[in-house]
Amino acid sequence: MFNEKPNDNTASSLAPRETLFDLEQIHSVKESGVKKQTVITPTTYGQSYSELEGRVNDLESQISDLEWAVSTLQGQLEDAKEFAEDTKTKLEDFVDCINRWASVGDPIMEDDWRHCKNRTF
Repeated sequence: MFNEKPNDNTASSLAPRETLFDLEQIHSVKESGVKKQTVITPTTYGQSYSELEGRVNDLESQISDLEWAVSTLQGQLEDAKEFAEDTKTKLEDFVDCINRWASVGDPIMEDDWRHCKNRTF
């Protein structure tokens, strides 16, 4: 498997060297349709199993960090939605207050604006 020319187009020559697996074994299991658990061990080609295990642990840690970040962002999004809804309600109340003053027919004075602002905000 490793005596092939570096530029041939076999699956083993195209796989990245640091994560080279026995692709023939994977392919044969797929073709046969065998529904059994197959343990695929990394082919050590310049890298040991413990180094691969370390990389997996690093990736699992990064996944955990990303899950925390997503959770935090979801919380912030919920807070932003609540703030937007609250602000919308306050603006609607403010407009209703101003419209009530305007319906009387008198010009709206600065005190009227303050009254409505203090009442809604």
